[in-house]
Amino acid sequence: MGEAMVTGRMAPGKKRRGGLVLQREGLTASQAINRMYDKLIENGDASFLTGIVAAEDEAAWDNAVEFVDSLSEPVSGGTSDIADEAPSALVDGAFEHGDLPADGPDLAAIARAARFSSRGVI
Repeated sequence: MGEAMVTGRMAPGKKRRGGLVLQREGLTASQAINRMYDKLIENGDASFLTGIVAAEDEAAWDNAVEFVDSLSEPVSGGTSDIADEAPSALVDGAFEHGDLPADGPDLAAIARAARFSSRGVI
């Protein structure tokens, strides 16, 4: 089977810095690109590159968060641990007050991770 060439343009500094990361990880640019294409084919979409999450994926995460949150709710009249709820409340508050940059990383994923990590799940 033959091979096809993939080309792309980027700033020289970006290529150099990215090359250093790949070198540190023991990968070549060709290996990284092949792995990216493998992931594109496996997923059938590029959401891992764009950060755009399908609505059904978002709903699944929301359901999972509700389930995990329900595991730490008091069963019979007990009080919840304020320290356990603090990370999630801080992230939720930051979203409500616009304290998090809209153009940063996937903030919804960060919020979900904060909820899961505050419950000891991750």
